[in-house]
Amino acid sequence: MSSGNVWNRVDLGGGAATDLERLIEGVFVYGHRNHSGPFAAVVDTDGRVHTASVPGAGAVTSASFCESFDLVVGRERPTLFAGDVPGGPGVSGHGLERVDEFYTDGAVRLWAACGDEDPMYLTIRSDGRLLIGEPHDAEHNPDAPGLRAADGILEAELLVGAGESNLYVAGRLHGGGHPAGQQLWVGGDGWQRLDPDPAPDAFTDIFSTHEPVIAGHAQARPVLIDAYGRAMEAPPVSLDPQHPHVCVARAGSYAPDAVRYYPWAPDPSLVPPVEGLLVAVQAVDAGPQLWSRGPKGWSVQDLPPGRLAAARVEQHESENTFVWVVISDQLWRVQVQPAP
Repeated sequence: MSSGNVWNRVDLGGGAATDLERLIEGVFVYGHRNHSGPFAAVVDTDGRVHTASVPGAGAVTSASFCESFDLVVGRERPTLFAGDVPGGPGVSGHGLERVDEFYTDGAVRLWAACGDEDPMYLTIRSDGRLLIGEPHDAEHNPDAPGLRAADGILEAELLVGAGESNLYVAGRLHGGGHPAGQQLWVGGDGWQRLDPDPAPDAFTDIFSTHEPVIAGHAQARPVLIDAYGRAMEAPPVSLDPQHPHVCVARAGSYAPDAVRYYPWAPDPSLVPPVEGLLVAVQAVDAGPQLWSRGPKGWSVQDLPPGRLAAARVEQHESENTFVWVVISDQLWRVQVQPAP
């Protein structure tokens, strides 16, 4: 990736960005105002900000887009709102409205995600169990082996993402006879633990798509994991030990002649590199960086200084595609250049 790219900061009008949801064009950014009120906005490809009027109190703690927007407002006993927002591609025909369904009933914690076409939700109720819900569907009851947050309900720092028809959750968990620890599970009609090698010291991101990519770190180096729990090639960089953050901005794809090895390769070494991967990291000394995997290997570009939080590329791939990055509560964008 060319070192001549210029990053542009997007003025969010007083909103503090904490995370991103990619759209077909542009990005959906969310967070808080003054640490107490909700903030969310659609930012189009030209950098115009369309701020949403979000009901409720507290920060927007989770969001997804599947034909319409889902916003979780608040951390403890949150409220779910669904509908269209200004500037967005939603087709629900109404603005944000409160959702009261089985997956919000009694929720002490709540997350929303969309990997392919349908929204999914992760709920923790007062008994501590993690439950999966989908709209217009009977409640999933993944209680065998049973999965719970390891550090208590309110203290849980979990990552939630979605694939084609199942939900991925990563963080400090315990269940299925396994001791508490940093774990990755995939759930649908039940929970299944994935055991990547190397096992991350911690997880930092889940990129929701047809086949998700999960990011983390081990021994201050980036770790990338595919939807089947196997290690992928990661950028060759040392991470900041104070903030070893790794984000997947774009999942990339396998070269056509390599598809026959995937996902059924019995030897993980046969899993080929993924071209087109875009990975943002908090590097030691250098700070935030963007790493791009091309046919000839990895290339790197420095990002604005600060504390990396999130990175995403809009879904529509074109010569005007932008990568969006949240650093220290601010949103930045740059046009993506092809890797060598």
